[in-house]
Amino acid sequence: MYFTMNKFKLGVSIISVIASISCFGQNSTYSPYSFYGIGEFETSDFSRMAGAGGVGIGVNTKGFLNVSNPASYSSIDSLNFLFDVSFSGKMSRFESSNASYRTINGNLKKIAIGFRLFPIWSLSAGVVPYTNVGYKTITEKDIEGAQGKFTIEATGSGGLSKLYLGNSFRLTKKLSVGVNTNLIIGYFEKKEVYMHELLITSDLLTRRKFKPSSAYSFDFGAQYTDSLNSTWRYTLGLVGGLSTKLKFLEYSTHQSSLYDNEDKYEGKYDFWIPPYIGGGLSVSSTKWSFASDYKLQYWESVKDENKLALLTNTHHFAIGAQYCPRPFLGKNIFELMSYQFGFHFDRSYLKVKDNNFDMFGVTAGVLIPIKNKMTVVGLSVDIGQRGRLTTGMFKEEYIQFNLTVNFADIWFQKRKFY
Repeated sequence: MYFTMNKFKLGVSIISVIASISCFGQNSTYSPYSFYGIGEFETSDFSRMAGAGGVGIGVNTKGFLNVSNPASYSSIDSLNFLFDVSFSGKMSRFESSNASYRTINGNLKKIAIGFRLFPIWSLSAGVVPYTNVGYKTITEKDIEGAQGKFTIEATGSGGLSKLYLGNSFRLTKKLSVGVNTNLIIGYFEKKEVYMHELLITSDLLTRRKFKPSSAYSFDFGAQYTDSLNSTWRYTLGLVGGLSTKLKFLEYSTHQSSLYDNEDKYEGKYDFWIPPYIGGGLSVSSTKWSFASDYKLQYWESVKDENKLALLTNTHHFAIGAQYCPRPFLGKNIFELMSYQFGFHFDRSYLKVKDNNFDMFGVTAGVLIPIKNKMTVVGLSVDIGQRGRLTTGMFKEEYIQFNLTVNFADIWFQKRKFY
C-alpha cells in the first residue's frame, strides 16, 4: 500500500501535538472525595458511544476508536486514517447535611489516532483521562496548649492522564486480540493553608506535588464477532488488566509572609492499581444496536499496600442502544442521524463511613454524519447522581455534556500505473 510523504508527516505532527497536550495535568472535578489516594478515576473513555451509556467492551465498529477494548482497533478500515477528539462540560450541585454549592468545569477529554498497518495488525495512539483531583474543604483544629482553633483550608487540583499505544491483531475473520500500553502522565497538588488571627507570620501554606516517575500499565482485550442470522450479528468482548505499582515523586513547598521555600524533594510515593476483568456483548442489525458492559476491579486486594482501609471493589455496569432510521439511503439528515440512549452505574473504590459511594446516570445522544459520512459529530448528555445525603457524606447531582468528533480520511491507497 502507498501513502504520500506529506500525509505521513502530518500524521507525525498529530502525534507530536498529542504528546504536547499530554504534558498538562487535568482538573475536571470539584468533588471532595478526590482528596483520597490519587483522585477520582475516570470511568468513561468519551467515545462515540457516550450517548448509549458509554458501552464499548463488546462494540466493534469501523468509524471510531474504541479505547474500552483494544481488540476493537482491528475493525479499522484498511483505507482509513482515523482521528478522534472529545470535549466535555459538567455542571454539578453538591449537597451535604449543612451546606451546598454549585460548580462548572470542562476540559478536552480525548485525542486519538488509528490506522491499519497490515491486514492483520492495527495501531492506535492517544491521550485519555485517568484520574481527576479537585476539592476544597475548610476544617478547624484545636491549638495545643492554648485557647482557640486553627482554620485549615485544604485544596487539591490537577490529575493524571494515560498516553497509550494500542496494538490489535486479527487472528481469524471472527477473533481479534489487542493490548494498550499506557504511560501515566501529569501531576496533582494538595495544599493546606493554616489561618489564625494570632499567627505572627500571617497565613502558613504547605503544598505537596506528586509527579509520576515510573508509571506503566497494560490493558488487554479480545473480541469475537459472528452472525446470528441474515439480519443480526453479535460481538462478545473481554478485557482485563494486571496489578500495577505506580511510583510518584513527592515535592513540598512551605510558604508564609516571611519566607517562601522552593520545591523540596520529599521522597517516593507508591500507589497500587489492582487487577480488573470485564465483559461486554453487543447485538446489531443495519438500523439497531444494543450493547451492555460489566467490569470488576479488585481494590480490596490492595488495601494494605495503599494504606487506605476505606477501599472497596469497584463495579461498572452500562447498557445502551442506538437507532438509525435509514443509514444508507436517507432522504434527509434526520434519517441519516443515529439516536442513542442508555444507562450506567459505577461503584467507587471508596467506602466512606461504611457507605458505598455510587454513581448512576441516564444518557442520550445523537450522531450527525457530515462530509459523505466520513466524519461524524456526536452530541450527548449524561444526567445523574453520585453519592447520597447521609451523615458526613456529600451528594452530587450533575449534568454532563459531551462533544465527540470522529474524522476519517482515505490515506492509504494503491498506486496505479497506466
